Amino acid sequence: MKRSPSDDLFSKLVRTRAKWTCEHCGAWFGDDKGRLHCSHHISRRFNATRWDSRNASAHCAGCHRRLTDDPYAHGEWIEAAIGKDTYLELRAAANRTCQLKKHDHKDIKDTLKWQLDEMNKGNYGEFIGWRC
Repeated sequence: MKRSPSDDLFSKLVRTRAKWTCEHCGAWFGDDKGRLHCSHHISRRFNATRWDSRNASAHCAGCHRRLTDDPYAHGEWIEAAIGKDTYLELRAAANRTCQLKKHDHKDIKDTLKWQLDEMNKGNYGEFIGWRC
C-alpha cells in the first residue's frame, strides 16, 4: 500500500509521542530514527482508523516484526497498551465505510501537520490524529 504525505506525518506523530522509544521493549532511537516504526494495530487499509492515534504505537523494527508475526501476542499487547474497550472500538470503527474526497486528504494532512508542530513545541496534549 502506497504511503501518503499524511501517512508520513502520522508516523512522525506516533514516534514523537513515544519520544522516539519503542513502546514494546523500551529501546531509544534518538540517533537512529529509521529503525523505529509506526506500527498500526489495525491495517492502514481502513481509512476510518488509518490516522487515528489510538490505532498505532512506536515499535523498533525487531518488535514490529515479532508482533506482526504473532497475531495472538500482538492482540494481547494492544489490549494491555490501549485497553480492551478501545481496541474493540477501533475494530468496529475499521468496519465503517469512510469515503474520502480529494479535499479530505488536504484536511487530514493539515490537521496532522498542526498536531506535529504543536508536539514539537513541547505541547504533548491529546494527540488525536484524524478520525473519520
